[in-house]
Amino acid sequence: MNSGAAIIVFRELFEASLIVSIVLGVTKQIPNRIRWVAAGIIFGVLGSVWVAASMNYLIGLFDGLGQDLLNTSILVLAALMLSWHIIWMSTHGKALASNISSVKHKIVAGEQPLYALTVIVGLAVLREGAEVVLFLNGMVASSNDVSGIILGSLTGLIAGLVISFIMYKGIVHIPAKYFFSSTTWLITLLAAGLISTAAGILEQVDLIPSIIPVVWDTNDILSQSSMLGQALQTLVGYNAAPSLMQLICYASTIVLITLARKLVAAHSQVQPEAKSA
Repeated sequence: MNSGAAIIVFRELFEASLIVSIVLGVTKQIPNRIRWVAAGIIFGVLGSVWVAASMNYLIGLFDGLGQDLLNTSILVLAALMLSWHIIWMSTHGKALASNISSVKHKIVAGEQPLYALTVIVGLAVLREGAEVVLFLNGMVASSNDVSGIILGSLTGLIAGLVISFIMYKGIVHIPAKYFFSSTTWLITLLAAGLISTAAGILEQVDLIPSIIPVVWDTNDILSQSSMLGQALQTLVGYNAAPSLMQLICYASTIVLITLARKLVAAHSQVQPEAKSA
C-alpha cells in the first residue's frame, strides 16, 4: 500500500468534509438540503476530473498562469458565496431555527436560494478533488506501483469518510439556536482564509505585491503541513508564515463581512417597523 496516496486522499477529503459538514449543520432545518449538497459534491468531483484532464491547456493560458488564475477564481468565488450565505443567514437564521413550516413555504415559493448550497459545496469539493487527482496522476507517472497507489487511495478514502461522518454527526447535533450564532464567525473566518490564500497565489506569480513577504513564522510552533495545521488552515485560514498583503486581505474580509451583515440585519428590522407604522 502506498502510504503517500493514503495520506493525500485522507487529507484532502478531510478538508472538504469540514466545509460540507458545516454547510449541512447550518442548513439542518431546511428540507431537501441533502439533494442540493449531493449535487454540489457530484459537480465538484466532475469538475476536479475536468481540471486534471485539462491541466496542460490551463497551464498554457495567460503565459503559464492559467492554473494559478483558475485556483484564485475558485477561492474568491467560494469566499463570495460564503459571505453571501452569512449575510442571508443574519436575517433568516432565527426563522430557520424557530419556524420550519414557514421555511417550507419559502422553499416552495422559490424565496430561499438553495442553489447556493450546491455552489459552496461544489467549489469546496472541486478545490480539494483537483488536488487529489493531480497528486495521484503525478504518483502514477513516477511510480510503477499502481496497485499500491490504488490501495492507498482507497484506504485514505475510507478513513476520510469515517472521520467525515463523525464530524457531521457532531455538528448537526448542536441545537439550532446556538448553531447559527456560533458558526457565523467560523464561516466568516473561513471566507477570510480563502481570500488570504488567493492573495498568496497572486503574490507568487507577481500579480500583486506582498509588501512584507513574511510578517511572522510559527512553523516551529505549529507546522502548516501538520494535520492540525491543515485543519486550521481550512477552517480559519491559518497561515504559519503570512505576508502583510495576506494579513490585510484577511482582516479586510472580516471587517467587510461583519459590516455588511450588521447593515442588512438592521435594514431587515427597520422594514417591519415601517410597515407597522
